[in-house]
Amino acid sequence: MLAGAAISFLLSITVVWMAVSHSYLSYRIGKYRIRVNTSSIDLARALNQAAASYAVRIKYPNGTTKAFPITDTGLSLDENASLQDLKHSISFFHFLNWWQPIPAHLTFKTNQSKLADFIAQNATLLISQPTNASIAISNGTVSLKDGAVGKEYGLPNASTAIPQSVRMLNPASFTLIAMPVNPSLTSSQLTTTATKINQILATHLAISIGSQVVAPTASDIASWLSLTPNTVTKGVDVAVNIAAVDNYMTGLTSKIYQIERDQVVATLADGTTAIAVNGQNGVSASAGQQSAEDIVSRNLLNGKNFSVTMPVATTSYHTITAGNWPKWVEVNITTKRIYAYQYGQLINTFLVSAGKPSTPTPTGTFHIWEKFLSQTMSGADYVQPNVPWVNYFDHSGDAIHGNYWRPASVFGNSNTSHGCVGLPVGDAAWVYNWAPAGTPVVIHR
Repeated sequence: MLAGAAISFLLSITVVWMAVSHSYLSYRIGKYRIRVNTSSIDLARALNQAAASYAVRIKYPNGTTKAFPITDTGLSLDENASLQDLKHSISFFHFLNWWQPIPAHLTFKTNQSKLADFIAQNATLLISQPTNASIAISNGTVSLKDGAVGKEYGLPNASTAIPQSVRMLNPASFTLIAMPVNPSLTSSQLTTTATKINQILATHLAISIGSQVVAPTASDIASWLSLTPNTVTKGVDVAVNIAAVDNYMTGLTSKIYQIERDQVVATLADGTTAIAVNGQNGVSASAGQQSAEDIVSRNLLNGKNFSVTMPVATTSYHTITAGNWPKWVEVNITTKRIYAYQYGQLINTFLVSAGKPSTPTPTGTFHIWEKFLSQTMSGADYVQPNVPWVNYFDHSGDAIHGNYWRPASVFGNSNTSHGCVGLPVGDAAWVYNWAPAGTPVVIHR
């Protein structure tokens, strides 16, 4: 009886002792020792206080050390997970050794983007920038240029080392050490792309334009390529430079382009006729240029031979017959010249600036019907005072007149007017005094 009572008594004491020990346990997290009632909010408060007082310490090459709160690193205490981990870490052994603190760690949530920014800004010091390998094309030949390893002060495996240290509330400082920084692109990674570019440059492209066949050189094709390093795919993106292709094609079409010019036939005093201005057919391949460029853009990167054709269009010139007039004026909009004839004989010529493309000078045969020594001329978007030596040749406001507001370089080079034919002031005075009202004016391209 007495033995049984003693055993029962000892068991009761053990249960009470274990309950009390379970309620009050000591934890060691880094340099922090926490002893609280685990069934209350005291433990959560103690964990938050420990995390708030902890700092990540980084020692720099110049000997200085900086301390950063945990919140700067992108880590935040996961209170619930930490409490569960602490409770799960308790074993019967800890009850038997209740006076010894239980080794533990905390659990944190990680904002990877903020952690990466923290490492870049506070745990990385660049010494020398790495250089990526690159592809160069010179005279149609592809070459690879090796990259160069850079150097920086940093922390090995910083993205895992910092969170691990924080979980343990490790008081030790991190020391930045010199480390190599590898380039994002190496020459071995670009070998495949270089091979592809060589295949593209070896493409035989035949461009037919009229009776001509043009074969672009490897250098020409190289100028049509756009090379963009791509550190994500570890290569170089190759694309067709549309603007460069257009520039090349425009150069081809411009070589055969010929503007249409009317032929002017003058009637002489004896009734016979003579060609005063030789006609010229218009020639253009621009209508097929866009289609040809589209074919090049679609096929060039395939590295296979192909051909394109740009058809040439011809526009026949017109013939204008000038009568047997005592005096008449010819205006050639294309050459930007004005010619004065007397009975079919050229007696003077001057440089002009006629109507610009958006407001062209009308073509055909007209007569000077009204003249003014000086006049203010105006339109929807301009007012020009004191325009000298004005000779109106149609009833839409178009005239041959002096132009004092344009530089001398414009005449004979650019058509800039709203439809009138402008001359330097001195030349305009000669035309005004020579050509009376009624003088025929033949205007053509």
